[in-house]
Amino acid sequence: MKDANKGSVETISKETNLSSNRFVRMLFIVTGSVFVGLGTLGVILPLLPSTPFFLLGAGCYARGSKRFYIWLLTNRYFGEYIRDWRENNGIPFRSKLWVTFVLVTTLCVTAYLMSPVLYVQLLLVTVGIGVSWYVWRLPTKEEDRDG
Repeated sequence: MKDANKGSVETISKETNLSSNRFVRMLFIVTGSVFVGLGTLGVILPLLPSTPFFLLGAGCYARGSKRFYIWLLTNRYFGEYIRDWRENNGIPFRSKLWVTFVLVTTLCVTAYLMSPVLYVQLLLVTVGIGVSWYVWRLPTKEEDRDG
């Protein structure tokens, strides 16, 4: 972990509010795992959003399991993004570029090769514009300058 995150496991652990009912905790864990799985798919599939699913997974884990909650928020691949989103720190500029590149590439290939129907192509373009507009409206996180 970075120096700025020292002690964050203790801080993250305090954010949990576990349900007192064991069955409800298990339900939160299962539901959170489904959301994390969908979020992971969203990393690969450009039209499936990942961040909302990871946030929902974090919310479920916070009510179901400290261990899963800490694991998710300290995960080396998406933990920082979840923490940044929750703390309104924004999205790194290069992540915005990457999301836009993958989205445009996938939508263009799909519109050109997979769908000869004009209204489907227009729908894909509209979705691409909407998602890109949303991503670029989000605050841009200042990159850490460690050296």
